[in-house]
Amino acid sequence: MLPSEDSFILTLYYFEELSLDEISKITGLKPNNVKVKLFRSRKKLATILKQHLEPEIIESYEGIYRTAFR
Repeated sequence: MLPSEDSFILTLYYFEELSLDEISKITGLKPNNVKVKLFRSRKKLATILKQHLEPEIIESYEGIYRTAFR
């Protein structure tokens, strides 16, 4: 459901564990543009997940996130 470019950048960053500079070289984008696209891709993914997951699951993850970063 995520656009292919967004999925590709998230995959490179999180699963392949590439740096912004490495992703920049692969995609031809500047590192700052990669950073912005990562931010926007995460927001799109969050929106998709919120539409398809049960509210209880979302609430439990949000609670864990809030607790971990206090």
